[in-house]
Amino acid sequence: MDLTDAEKNEYQTGGKGQPKIGGSHRLFHLPGLWYVWSKGPEPGTWWIFPVDDEGKAADVKEAGEHVKAVSGEAIAVKTKEFR
Repeated sequence: MDLTDAEKNEYQTGGKGQPKIGGSHRLFHLPGLWYVWSKGPEPGTWWIFPVDDEGKAADVKEAGEHVKAVSGEAIAVKTKEFR
């Protein structure tokens, strides 16, 4: 996903901070709405899975380095990925 200059600046400054487990959030590098399931496999990461059609259709490979792990439909991302 291409980011605007404003989005790049927000991403570089750390996004919205720590997400809430059980909450749904948008990400900087993947489309759709994502549900936070639990803390991720590494410090500062979170297991999430898509909750809408846009997220389910997203190709997580396009997010490259921004996806830290994949397990079935769930992915792990760093805290700064949350908008």
